[in-house]
Amino acid sequence: MDIASLIQDKKAQSEGAWIEYQEGTEFLLRSRQDSTFQEKALKAFEPPRGHKPYSVKEQADIANKTMAIHAVLGWKGINIGGEEFEYSEKNALFLMENVPEIAEFISDEIQNNENFTKERIE
Repeated sequence: MDIASLIQDKKAQSEGAWIEYQEGTEFLLRSRQDSTFQEKALKAFEPPRGHKPYSVKEQADIANKTMAIHAVLGWKGINIGGEEFEYSEKNALFLMENVPEIAEFISDEIQNNENFTKERIE
């Protein structure tokens, strides 16, 4: 088995890779395998001392916020009502909370190791 096509690009995992969503729309996404992302996600899901375990709704909110802040690093081609919707952490959170199709895309793509291979990036 030749694993050359499976080797990960650590820089792309950390600094992000441009991934096409639809023609003319791309997201700059950090890999879920990135150590910074993993550290932030673990910390976000750890309830404060004395706090009851998070509800399913709270867990979904934490996941959206974690991805918006630590996985979505930019985008191109997003508009609302014909107006450009510029990237910011706040706007990324808006997308994650209000556009389930995009939230699912981002969740799937940050877990797809093929997006962050050296072969794809080069």
